[in-house]
This record gives sequence, structure tokens and C-alpha cells, in this order.
Amino acid sequence: MPDGTGRATRFLDYFFAADADEAWIAEYLAWDDQVGVEDTALVERVQRGLGAGILEGGVLLPESERLIAHFDRLVADALSESRRARRTPPAVAPPLLSPKAGARDAAPTSGQM
Repeated sequence: MPDGTGRATRFLDYFFAADADEAWIAEYLAWDDQVGVEDTALVERVQRGLGAGILEGGVLLPESERLIAHFDRLVADALSESRRARRTPPAVAPPLLSPKAGARDAAPTSGQM
């Protein structure tokens, strides 16, 4: 996750079944740590190259970076949808939240005001 100019932060959360084998968990976490070390080295080199101004951007590798490309499309679609929603006024007014019951009503009644 970008964390300012030239910085990134990562956050990992792991979830394992209650009956997961402790040895398998330890092996998995060790493998994941190794992948993290390798990824960090790669990302740092790419960022140094980008910071040097040699490249303005890059291209994803279609086979090995399919998940990143998919995430990129999801973000682009969500942003596009958000922009369209801001430009298009709603066809009807959104329902109001009833302060007493917490239920959604089409319009407030005189007893709710």
C-alpha cells in the first residue's frame, strides 16, 4: 500500500482453521516470509528505477500477473461507476432512515418527525 513518496506499507492477516497443523502453519509462514523478502527486493529495485525517471509506467505480464490485472480492472470499474453515479442524479429520492426503529421508510410520517 503506498505510504507517501517512495514508501509502501504492507499488512498481512492470516486465518487458519482451529484444527490446522501447527507444523504446517510454521512451514507456510516461513515460506511466506521468504516470498515477502524476495518481493520486497524486487519492488525496491523497480521503485528506484521509476524514481530515476527512466520509465513513466510499466506493463503487467499477462500470465504471471493475472490477479493484479484483475484487481486493476475491478478498481477501474469501481471508479468509473462512482464517477457515473456522481454525475447522474437519482431517479427517486433515497429512502430515509427511521430514527426510532432503524428501519428504512419511503418517506417520514408525521409521527416520526
